[in-house]
Amino acid sequence: MVTKRHLGLFLLTVGLTAIIAILISDMMGAGRHYGIGPVQQLALTAAALIAILGISLIPFGARPA
Repeated sequence: MVTKRHLGLFLLTVGLTAIIAILISDMMGAGRHYGIGPVQQLALTAAALIAILGISLIPFGARPA
């Protein structure tokens, strides 16, 4: 059974992995903009929101998701 803690940890991991992947792709020069472009900003915002959602679910513990 999937609990809210498991779901929260999964979403946190997905969000942080996405943030790291976006920043690494920016360092490697992906995209046409110098620095972080508008699409990357949108993706970073979405990944951060997913991570925050994951953090908010962790305290609920063993309740079913």
